[in-house]
Amino acid sequence: MSKITAIMSFLALGLFAFGARAADAITYLDECGNTCSVAAGACTLVTAETTELKDGRWYVVANPDVVSGGMTVSGSAQLILCDGMSLTVQGGRHQAGIAVPQGTSLSIYGQAAGTGVLRTTGGESGAGIGGGDWGAC
Repeated sequence: MSKITAIMSFLALGLFAFGARAADAITYLDECGNTCSVAAGACTLVTAETTELKDGRWYVVANPDVVSGGMTVSGSAQLILCDGMSLTVQGGRHQAGIAVPQGTSLSIYGQAAGTGVLRTTGGESGAGIGGGDWGAC
């Protein structure tokens, strides 16, 4: 799993708020600290209704204090935490906050300022990120 650093600038946040064009890019820091980018049009905005992080997709946390009832990763997904934004995820009973079943992966990236925040808590006997009581990671 990639280290959490922190990613998108408030300029990129404005692109989501005002309708990003496919040519606009969201920058992030990779696991080595290199600045990279992904087309804004290729990203899905994380909301309180986001429950699945799907294979091959990029997800962006660009709203403050988004709260979700739990998420599950399918395949290989990427999550970008925008600077100054936060995501709080609480897993259900015996479930991880963000479930990453065996054979799947979640890469979490941040922006240059490193001020994006991810808080995950598993339900009873569940990990914050990983597996739950009934499933190994």
